[in-house]
Amino acid sequence: MFAPSLADLESKIGTAENVPASESTEVYLLGARNDLNLKVRNDTLELKRLDQTDETGLELWRPSGKERFPVSAERVAKLLAPFRLNFTFQGAIAVEAFLSHVAAASVLQVIDVMKSRRSFSYRGCLAEFTEVTANGRTRQSFCLESEDREVLLAALKDLNLAPKANVNFPRGLEQEFGFSRGLREPNTGGKFEIERKFLVDMSKWRPSEQGTAYRQGYLSSAKERVVRVRIAGNKGFLTIKGLAVGITRNEFEYAIPVDDASFMLENLCERPIIEKTRFRERVGHTDWEIDVFHGDNEGLAVAEVERASSTEAFDKPDWATRDVSDDPRYFNNNLIVHPYKTWPSSNGSHR
Repeated sequence: MFAPSLADLESKIGTAENVPASESTEVYLLGARNDLNLKVRNDTLELKRLDQTDETGLELWRPSGKERFPVSAERVAKLLAPFRLNFTFQGAIAVEAFLSHVAAASVLQVIDVMKSRRSFSYRGCLAEFTEVTANGRTRQSFCLESEDREVLLAALKDLNLAPKANVNFPRGLEQEFGFSRGLREPNTGGKFEIERKFLVDMSKWRPSEQGTAYRQGYLSSAKERVVRVRIAGNKGFLTIKGLAVGITRNEFEYAIPVDDASFMLENLCERPIIEKTRFRERVGHTDWEIDVFHGDNEGLAVAEVERASSTEAFDKPDWATRDVSDDPRYFNNNLIVHPYKTWPSSNGSHR
């Protein structure tokens, strides 16, 4: 979590007050991918990947590799393959030359971050208060982590902190310091789906026309290759989607006989089947699709808008509230694993 001041939390914990601070300067490399944490620290390039996000909002990150500079182009290329960077250098490269090369490629944003950290143990978790300075601003952050999810949840409960307040460090750099993930979309080829996704305030939105019933299931719900079967009204479709890169992903869709789609849904697809009604709305010059979910996901309504690029402006209505574009919990393929009705609630409202 981030805030201008976390003095109240620090006072409540108490044990952190006498912990000596360690100073460091780190370089974060923000890209369009929201499941990668890439930084240079102590002349070492470190990459972590987001493995999963559970229904409470906690994130499981796994180390994906470390390379100490100077490092060969081949080893760098292997580590940074998910970012689809093209390297022109050969042999070994020093850290300064590497950062200059990355900045010139205009895919990753190079960000200098100064940290003053105090690390300690709290209720069996690794805890850390950090003063973070970047882009001319200073914020305080508090990090709590453990390999044991239940230990972490117990510590959060003890501090009266909600897991849903969780913000990973790259996203914190965006939200608190005004950085953007990627300077341009990576050149991957193929057909792109670029969309923004928002929660819908049902008290402010009323459909202007009759919706279309959708039933859809997944032959594969793996994030690297989503294979979806859908019946929309009386038409069947087979859709293949690649891994999301920020709000962009490869997508291929084909019409199939509705009887074939129905057979796949009933006999081959993972359970539960996603059921929803899709509505279409025109707001200014922008076309929106609103999905009102039923069955195991009753109570959830999500609006989507497709764009020609991730930076293209659009007309946003007042009923489109929180942006959940990069929150994997709201992906349809994740809703079959963690249906909305199973999410923890606060004051009777699911989060």
